[in-house]
Amino acid sequence: MSIFKTLATTAIALTLTTAAMRGQASSGSLGLSESASVSAMAVRVRDGKVLAKHDAQRRLTPASLTKAFTTGMAMRELGPAARLATVFGLRRHDGGSDIVVHGSFDPTIGSRYFGGVNLSVLADSVVERLHAAGVERIENLEIDLSLSPVQTYGGCRLWEDIGNGYGAIPSVVMDADNEVSLYFNTSVAEGGECRLDSIVPAIESDLRPRVDVTAYSGNQDKSNVFIADSALWLVTGQLPVGRKAFGVKAVVPSPELTFARRLARQLEARGVKTSRVRTAESPAKDSTIFVHYSPTIAEIAKQTNTHSLNHFADALTLHVSTQGGQQRASWDVAGSELAKYWKSNAAINPLFRDGSGLAPYNAVSASDVVAMLKTMKKSREWAEYKATLPRLGIEGTWSGLGRNTDIAGKVRAKSGSMTGVVSYGGVLTLANGDEVLFAVIVNHFEESPYDVKKRIVQWLLNIYKTHHQ
Repeated sequence: MSIFKTLATTAIALTLTTAAMRGQASSGSLGLSESASVSAMAVRVRDGKVLAKHDAQRRLTPASLTKAFTTGMAMRELGPAARLATVFGLRRHDGGSDIVVHGSFDPTIGSRYFGGVNLSVLADSVVERLHAAGVERIENLEIDLSLSPVQTYGGCRLWEDIGNGYGAIPSVVMDADNEVSLYFNTSVAEGGECRLDSIVPAIESDLRPRVDVTAYSGNQDKSNVFIADSALWLVTGQLPVGRKAFGVKAVVPSPELTFARRLARQLEARGVKTSRVRTAESPAKDSTIFVHYSPTIAEIAKQTNTHSLNHFADALTLHVSTQGGQQRASWDVAGSELAKYWKSNAAINPLFRDGSGLAPYNAVSASDVVAMLKTMKKSREWAEYKATLPRLGIEGTWSGLGRNTDIAGKVRAKSGSMTGVVSYGGVLTLANGDEVLFAVIVNHFEESPYDVKKRIVQWLLNIYKTHHQ
């Protein structure tokens, strides 16, 4: 008898087994290859009954499922209604007046995921305050780096993840997701040179990308962008042949100076000229003239989880690591504090090296994820946190899955995906209103990621049908 017929006619708890991985029929089989490592668990909230379990204590790489822990911590520690502040200060001296910008890792300024507030809007407010203070010219536009991590890039991150757009690194001040698009004119001949034509948005920097990209006959972007602060910006690989203005998303070098230069241009367009831009580790005292507040933490968490935004998640962990602005942010502290937070609040022992999941050394088990979700379920932030998790078949990274099934819209979960990793963790609402907290983490599989995702959806559907009353 197949696993799905078995589940449809019995009320036994689903159990993923090693035998099931080998394709043998048993309760809860995903039918995966023998090489696959699986940690899975599903628990009904009402009575704590375990509906599914396999190797639930085994820690595996979660990829972006890490963000479920990050956003949960941020909402509980900072509060769903909290906002991140960017403070603009005025400092007068014998040589004139300076603007000092104090950031707090707000990732939303100029972000395509949040409309409305960009550097143009901020410049309007700053110029209004400057005119009110009788200031018509700025000597120095200074970015305060006193909270910036000494180590620019997160530990244990793969080299090829650092310069590509999806790996944008958060900075104490950010604009336009700390990302640019590199537009190439690719050769009409296979193996021919691809020429970089433009960078959008424009950046003012002496550093220009070194390009070692050739054209090939396929249709996919096979390029990689490598970056190391202001010392290296390199694009390698292959792009489709015969394309005009083929866009490659890349990380902005020196994002704090890029923010300052773009803001200076906006101020000058409004009649306030800036003599120079710079950064400072310990800026002299200034007086606040304007404070910009981000969208709420709940709104940031919603975008983070729906679109799996790495720079948003890492910005939240770095912000929390500053202890309310009392100390310099640190990647090592950010990862360890995230792990310590959930060890203290959910009695688990995860390993985190970042808040986004790009670090392949992050490790959690299915039982860790379910314990975290139980903690969130008991908290006053649950309703708002749950709303940040994308709905199956409707939104986010699994909007195309399970659309025509009984559980479409009835599962909210954060996903994770990288080479050799597929993971989900969240909540399934049964037909009778009961909630089931679940997690499935799969590593080292031989099937396609899409096939693994479909099997996980089927696994959830079986739970739904078996325990619908």
